[in-house]
Amino acid sequence: MKNTIFFLFLALSISANATKWRVNSNTAVGAHFHTLKEAIAGAAADDTLYMEASGAVYGTADTINKKLIIIGTGYFKGENYPTNTFNVHASQLNKVVFEPGSEGTILMSMQLYSAVINADNITITKCYFYDNTDDDLTMLIVNGNNAIITKNYLEMVNQYDTYGYDFNIVMSVISIYKSNAIISNNYLYKNGYADYTWNLLYTDLSSSSTVTNNVFYGVNGYYDGRGSMLKLNNCYFANNITFGTIYFRTINNSTFINNLSSNAIGTANGNIQNATISSVFVSSGTSDSKYKLADASPAKGTGVNGIDMGIFGGIDPYVLSGMPTLPTVYHFEAPGQVSNQTGLKLTIKAKTSN
Repeated sequence: MKNTIFFLFLALSISANATKWRVNSNTAVGAHFHTLKEAIAGAAADDTLYMEASGAVYGTADTINKKLIIIGTGYFKGENYPTNTFNVHASQLNKVVFEPGSEGTILMSMQLYSAVINADNITITKCYFYDNTDDDLTMLIVNGNNAIITKNYLEMVNQYDTYGYDFNIVMSVISIYKSNAIISNNYLYKNGYADYTWNLLYTDLSSSSTVTNNVFYGVNGYYDGRGSMLKLNNCYFANNITFGTIYFRTINNSTFINNLSSNAIGTANGNIQNATISSVFVSSGTSDSKYKLADASPAKGTGVNGIDMGIFGGIDPYVLSGMPTLPTVYHFEAPGQVSNQTGLKLTIKAKTSN
């Protein structure tokens, strides 16, 4: 009953012009499909796939070759809604590859390991990327034009660099190779042994991108004490916060304006350097809420045109737990027994996010 009510709320807010499908990896659940691969094959272009949180991972590597809307249930729900969430699991994928034919696809509120974008006009929003192995050198590869990567939480942890100082190998949390990418209101974290070849963000000479209101956090370094790199080519880089062991390897043909860093980045163009990070964020709370700005934060109101820096700033801020842009049930109560006299009394609470 809980899953049915949850996805009824989701369905009410989606256009009726395309088919909506339930996907649940538990074969005992009466969903339309039980793997993403089956759902992609069975759905038509413009259909919506609701990926239910079953506690299992959907497949090992899935190729998307048609325009779809794929919606999960968010992440960190047990942290941000500890007393009200009846299903704390995330809707989990492994690796997703967007191939030609998938132009216009939206991936929302999923947990996944990595993604490769080989098509134009792909949107990835409110997703949680988590990688603690060495299988993929880059967590998110953008090899299509007009990609929108917004309000995601990306963690690359315990990466051991076995490639030495080979500058021909690009290893990054996000790598951008095409034009007009938008990277906004994301949290990017890199932890582990790193040298010059590791990047939190790499924007290639062949690319162009707008990178705004992100938080970049690099931890540790191994070779010569170096940490994670930011390599910016043809990039508008504004309202971002960087801290930890981060080095700006390249700022080529880029606008670098109104950013805050715990490192020395200079003070031209509204940039703030050598900031004490304990004064920037609230520094307590859940995995993502702790990156809200403190009341007296130097990042408050010091972005371009007076907006706040960081993931909770700007016109489309980060959403806690990556909750989908749909009415979402976060609290459900039902009696253990009912009678003709009392009837069936349910308590349901739902919320929406941008």
